[in-house]
This record gives sequence, structure tokens and C-alpha cells, in this order.
Amino acid sequence: MRLFLFLAIGTQVVLLLPELPGNGSTLLHGTWVVLATVLLGWQVVTYLKRKRHMLYARLGLHVPQAAPGYVRALFDDYAETYDQHLTQELAYNAPEALLESLVPRLNERRLAIADLGCGTGLCGPLFAPYARSLVGIDLSGKMIDLARTRKVYHELVTTDLLDYLHRHQHRFDLCLAADVLVYTGDLRPVFTAVAHSLAAGGYFAFTVETATDRKWRLQSTGRYAHSSVYVRTLASATGFEILDSRPVSYRLQHGQPVPGAIWLLQTLAGVPRGDRAYSNW
Repeated sequence: MRLFLFLAIGTQVVLLLPELPGNGSTLLHGTWVVLATVLLGWQVVTYLKRKRHMLYARLGLHVPQAAPGYVRALFDDYAETYDQHLTQELAYNAPEALLESLVPRLNERRLAIADLGCGTGLCGPLFAPYARSLVGIDLSGKMIDLARTRKVYHELVTTDLLDYLHRHQHRFDLCLAADVLVYTGDLRPVFTAVAHSLAAGGYFAFTVETATDRKWRLQSTGRYAHSSVYVRTLASATGFEILDSRPVSYRLQHGQPVPGAIWLLQTLAGVPRGDRAYSNW
């Protein structure tokens, strides 16, 4: 908006200036047109770069993941209204659904838990009673700031979750990903990193939106959906056993339930994690 105001005022100034001697006015007008064109072009390129993920989604392109910069900017802008929008308008209940799947298997254990893409920390209060340590990881610094106000996390880190998991081998007993994998199409890097970070017998609990086709697809909403065949094949390839898988709608979209699923996986004893043969189908 400031750029357009600047260009409008500048154009008026240039047009209202008195005639300059010689070719001065022609040169001034030409220079202003070139400058205005460059500035407008820069604005268009910046806008498209910021919005390119949604452009890919609307065009139906097969893009493997949302760019980290897009996700960071999206949630930095969304942070202040995030909790109210999800819980009151979208009827979001992914943390509750994941906890329901996990509780029968915990047996009074206290776990080292990684809350991947923790956002404002909606999972934190639910899982804190089962944690001996609770780490929240998110790309958005503003989301992390809000998660900190809940005072249930032992550590909060603003970073890429793949980088963080690869730096912490066998550290966690449970990795949570509530409504996080919807920003990644190709889940193999995530499964590999989670397997690397889990201790023997560790759990991976996550939600996805459900695709009916064979693998994954980028939806017009900018979120990814994944097929159950794809998740099952990938789980087997990266050294996980499937403990639970069930359809669930954990949020609304335009007032309608979004088809989704919760999954609970466990690392297989004696199986190399994250490096088994994988078919790129």
C-alpha cells in the first residue's frame, strides 16, 4: 500500500512540474516510468514469492512440501488468533484424538516427548502429565512465544523440525505431530527423522488429512492429504509397526468436517530405523 501511494504521489509530482529546458522533461518522465516499472515488478515478484504455495495449490501442481518461509510467515501472522479460530470456529480436536489413542499404552510411564510443530502449545497441557520432559519445536517464533505462556514445556525451540530431530538421536519416547504433516506431501524425510530421534520402542503419533488416491496430493486449501496405502507403506519402509489407525475428522473447513485420520506407530525392535529400502512409487 505504501509503495502504491508513493508511486501515485510521485507520478502527480512529475506531471505537475514545469517544463524543463531542452529534453529535461522527457528524460525525467522516462526515468520515472522506468523506476515505477521496476518498483511495481519488484512488488509483483515479492507477492508471488510469498503466495506461490497457494498458487501451486490452486493450479493443482505436484509440489512435495510447503516452503519453510511460507509456513513461518503463515503462522507468525496467524499466531494471535490461532487458538480461538481453531477451537471455536474449526472445532479442532487433534490433540485430544491423539491422546485417546495413546493413553491405553502408557501404563504409568513418563515419557520424553517431542511436540513437533507445537504451535501455541495446544498439545502441551494434555500431554504434560505423561511427560518427564516435553520439548516443543516450531518454525514460527510468534507461536513459540505463545506456547511459552502455557508454562508446561521444559524446552521450546524455534527451528526446522527435521534439523532438530536429526541432531537428537534416540532422545525421545514419543513424537507428536498434530495437524503438522498437512504442510508436507512427501513424508519420507519426516518419518526418517522421527525414527532417528526415537528410543527403542518409541511412539510416533500424528494426524493427516485423508486422500483417496494412491500417495499424496496438494489440495486447493494449500494443505496436503495422504492416502492410508502411502502411510502404511512408508511406515513399514522406515521401521515402524502400526499400532492404531482410525478415520477421524479433527477439524472443519467451511463448516464441513474434513476427512482425516490419526495414526500411532512404534519403532520395531532390531530393525534399522529410517534407512530400509523404499520404493519411490
